[in-house]
Amino acid sequence: MLKNIVSNILTISTVTSTIINEIYGLSKVFCALMISILILVAILELNNKWSKILLTTLSIVALTTHYIVLAILSNYIRIKLIPLVVIEINEKYGGGVMSIDFGQLLALLIIVTWRREIVGRIKPVFTQLSMYLKKVHGSGE
Repeated sequence: MLKNIVSNILTISTVTSTIINEIYGLSKVFCALMISILILVAILELNNKWSKILLTTLSIVALTTHYIVLAILSNYIRIKLIPLVVIEINEKYGGGVMSIDFGQLLALLIIVTWRREIVGRIKPVFTQLSMYLKKVHGSGE
């Protein structure tokens, strides 16, 4: 799917074959990483710290690859990022493509994977803040 989108956009622009090959190469890496992530999530239980670290590492590499492709494309077309969606607009020919932003989905996957650890770090801060606010409001009465 990504290859078709990229080739349609780049064929109507003047782009060298070197750049097209670079984008295709990065797209293949991204695809392999996404397949690896899906297999990892399907097979492994994510209760293990090491499986979470592996998933996070693969997700960060895939996320970075995805946004490098978008950065390269942004030299030739206008890219708009909205929540969970990428809009690629070719102003020269008046067309555009809307697709899922896998980078944002991967960021959400990382947050969901580490949610217990994140809450464990944030909860004491809110507890202390709550105690402080009670103390401040309690002394003002």
